[in-house]
Amino acid sequence: MNPPEPAVTWRRRLQRAGSALMLAAPLVLLTAFIVEGPQARAIRPITEAGVILMFLAVMFQVPARTRR
Repeated sequence: MNPPEPAVTWRRRLQRAGSALMLAAPLVLLTAFIVEGPQARAIRPITEAGVILMFLAVMFQVPARTRR
């Protein structure tokens, strides 16, 4: 059995990291909904963090989906 190619290995690791972020982002957004919901403020740092996590999660999935 041949060892995996380095290009495949880094893509797989990046995809796993993206999956972990994708699982964490809804928890952060739920926390933001509970904590920041009652506040009437324009600046919502927890919501911003959740959206950034979701964006990064999707971007981490892109290299794993590209074909060679």
